[in-house]
Amino acid sequence: MSQGTYYVFVAKPGTKFVIVSYLFKNGSNVQQQTPGVNSGEVTTKPNGYVYKLWAVPSGAEMDQYRPNTALGRDIAETGASSGGDAKLLPGESVEGRVIFEMPSDVIPVEVSLPFLPVRISLAE
Repeated sequence: MSQGTYYVFVAKPGTKFVIVSYLFKNGSNVQQQTPGVNSGEVTTKPNGYVYKLWAVPSGAEMDQYRPNTALGRDIAETGASSGGDAKLLPGESVEGRVIFEMPSDVIPVEVSLPFLPVRISLAE
């Protein structure tokens, strides 16, 4: 992948992507840096299994996801970054997102991200 180029990936057959979006906002009076976002988990039902954060694969494995160059609307709809490690001046904010891949037949019920002190319960 070349720097500055974004890709759209398609979940493998029998799986789906779940995207969790959030907003970091600097409410202090000094510049702040958002936490790095390199891990996370989602718990599903009915089996209670925990899925880890999805990362863009490389090499031949990447082809399984049928990558295509992202268009501007793709980036606007899904975001292009985790928002991690951003330097924010007072009042500034940055949107972020993380992606999980899981079987199509499971339902995500709870998300845990290391930079949040609470777990996020998802509505059914």
